[in-house]
Amino acid sequence: MSVLNPRTRRDLELDKVLAQVAGYAASELGQNAVLSLAPISDRGRIEREFALVEEMMEAVRGGFTPGGISDLRPLLDEAKVRGDLKPEQLLTVAQTIEATGELALALSGPHTPRLAALVGRLSDQGELAKAIRRAIDDRGEIREDATPKLRELARRKRDHTEEITAALRRFIDRHRDLVQEPVITRRGGRLVIPLRSGAQGSVRLVIHDSSASGQTLFAEPSSLVHANNQLRELEDDIWRERLRILAELAGRLLAEERRLRGDMEILARIDALYARARYALAQEATLPLLSDDGRVELFGARHPLLGSRAVPITIRFGGEHRVAVITGPNTGGKTVTLKTVGLSCAMAQSGIPVPASRAVLTVFEKIRSDIGEEQSIEQNLSTFSSHMKNIVGILAEVDERSLVLLDELGAGTDPQEGAALGLSI
Repeated sequence: MSVLNPRTRRDLELDKVLAQVAGYAASELGQNAVLSLAPISDRGRIEREFALVEEMMEAVRGGFTPGGISDLRPLLDEAKVRGDLKPEQLLTVAQTIEATGELALALSGPHTPRLAALVGRLSDQGELAKAIRRAIDDRGEIREDATPKLRELARRKRDHTEEITAALRRFIDRHRDLVQEPVITRRGGRLVIPLRSGAQGSVRLVIHDSSASGQTLFAEPSSLVHANNQLRELEDDIWRERLRILAELAGRLLAEERRLRGDMEILARIDALYARARYALAQEATLPLLSDDGRVELFGARHPLLGSRAVPITIRFGGEHRVAVITGPNTGGKTVTLKTVGLSCAMAQSGIPVPASRAVLTVFEKIRSDIGEEQSIEQNLSTFSSHMKNIVGILAEVDERSLVLLDELGAGTDPQEGAALGLSI
């Protein structure tokens, strides 16, 4: 059974807190990992998580940042479907592998032994990154010298283009009266010259296009048709070699799919720890001392969603005092205090530092709440009936390992009846 049920998760607005913490992550990987956090009741796991957060806080103080990591899983899925990837996508793979290597190095020092053990599980993909870098430049384009064959084809294309260009310039010089504009351009992948509309009867030409007005013809001399055909063949050969390179790199990527997917899980965890560490430092949050004796002790605790408007509270209960009653005038902060207590416990059991100067918190098996107004039009329940139904459900499932938060118990009915209900509950 979950520590929080949907009603309590909504009452405490835990998802809003998770979104706030996720904003401190360096990547979408970390953001999603934070958003998926949920309270657990295993004290040992929570303490191990806080030990990692504490080490990460030390690393962040020392200037650590995860760098440019990206989620490679969508690219792996695309490569499996298409058989290749775009050059810029492969560049993202290389950049993530390189950032992962730098991250692992930064967290492998003696001051962060637990994090070092975590990054020690990352696979070494240095050779894959080198292969990609040899073929793809920093702009995300295939290098001309990516392979010996591509280098040779590119050289031949340059030479062939220069020969055709020189021949076209000679044609322009000899037939200036026929030339609309002394430039060389492309139409249909072929090198052509803009000629006046009457030129086709004066010299042998192959016309590939014309202007909208029909006054300009884009043509090549018949003597250069074979050379232009050869240039197109070279371009086709280059295109096929580029496709082969992309497919080969995608194949190498997919050969490492299992390890890379495992790396993504580890990177998500590291970035989620980074987000929580940054959150703790930015919000002056504390790592709580965990307890099993029912104590809840918060000193200078602040509601995490109120920011600078939050009024710090100090509250202690548990142990011999298993019930705490919060009283005061309307708008005096009773509900905020109740939510601060619940959120502090939920955050701690999610491995998130608590916004307080000090905290001692019991690890609860269940946290349940009845806070705020909740009417059910579909079930024809009044506010009071809705509260009673919720409270009856709470009483049926809680035990001595549970935290129950009740706001304005017995409200919505006659005060005497409400008081009697409160006492019986």
